[in-house]
Amino acid sequence: MVETMYANVNITMIYFFLILPLFAIGYAVYMIIMTKKNKARLQEWLSKHPDAAKVFYNTNMVALGRITVDSVDEESPLFFREGFKAGFYVAPGDHVVESSYTFSRPGIFYRRVTTTYGPSKQEITVESSKRYLYKFDRKEKSYSFTEIATE
Repeated sequence: MVETMYANVNITMIYFFLILPLFAIGYAVYMIIMTKKNKARLQEWLSKHPDAAKVFYNTNMVALGRITVDSVDEESPLFFREGFKAGFYVAPGDHVVESSYTFSRPGIFYRRVTTTYGPSKQEITVESSKRYLYKFDRKEKSYSFTEIATE
């Protein structure tokens, strides 16, 4: 009975019913731990900087381009989301933001043609508790940084 039970087990069954579920469970545990760690880091930083400014980017979900913020003052940025809008926190004062912009369009010979601008560094100045928009203008091939009127 035991010999016939294991005779039908092959490497594919072991892979699908043992290895993949263990990998998925491990990945889920890792993501939960990292999410909690990032939330704790963000809350600690916000408690030290209650007057932090919010800088929004990628506010247009339909756009074909995407800004990637690599660092703020050569440190990992503190990201947030408000609805469909993404952004990062900065303390009041002068900062250097390192980012890149990637734009994709349909191609003639290829399915997609992707153009990347950067990474490049931009200097920004923020005031306490204000909201800003950080975006890339494809026509002028430059970044713009403007204050958003509070609602």
